[in-house]
Amino acid sequence: MPAVQDYIYPGIFEFIGSVILGAAINQMKREATQSLVLPFVCLAPHVIAWRSSRGHLNPAVSLANLLRRDTKFNFGHFLIYIIAQFSGFLCGLMLAWWFNREPGRIEVFKDAAETDQIHEAVVMEFVGSLIFIIVHLLSTHTKTSVASNWGVNCIVVSFFYGSLVYIFSTYTGGSFNPAYGFAQNITDLWKTGKDISVEYMWMYVLVPLVAAFASWPIYEIVYKPAYEATSQNQVNMDKLENEVHVY
Repeated sequence: MPAVQDYIYPGIFEFIGSVILGAAINQMKREATQSLVLPFVCLAPHVIAWRSSRGHLNPAVSLANLLRRDTKFNFGHFLIYIIAQFSGFLCGLMLAWWFNREPGRIEVFKDAAETDQIHEAVVMEFVGSLIFIIVHLLSTHTKTSVASNWGVNCIVVSFFYGSLVYIFSTYTGGSFNPAYGFAQNITDLWKTGKDISVEYMWMYVLVPLVAAFASWPIYEIVYKPAYEATSQNQVNMDKLENEVHVY
């Protein structure tokens, strides 16, 4: 039976990390030159939360971890994490708004006729979320991670997220995170008082979660078996090499 601290402490760090990440993304996207350092800025909140909660900082990532079968992450953890994430991002964006006196809206790409290209945004939000979630899943398991050092894996995850937000920001507003998308739309609505501010909230909240479901079979059926086979082959090669050296 997991102890209370197994839920509370990770939840606290998920909240703190989400506050920092939300404020950082909102602030960095205000200026093009600032956006260039977004991958580096994303490193800080992931480092803060990594040891305690593996730095989910994203409900879609937490959903994917709930679906995976190689961790002890359960529904209780999932509830604590998403509550901490949604409240953390909302607090983070409110802090950024207070600091700048302007919420920093999230908008999809408009064509020459000022028409929202929502179909492109949906596809990009799905693809970006899918890539990030798979990278996160791979980086949080000993057999599939890039390195045995968790610090390296934390850097990989945070840089991937910051880079995806920067690359896709012009087209989707840059979210790939239901908690961030929800918080940004709410702060936009608070500022404008117009329903159009939350017109595409469904995209920012639901599409990354759909990507989480799509990432699960890709991870379980493709990546994980492939990495486990590679690891076993390496073990066999090392064993053979040691036997050769013995003789």
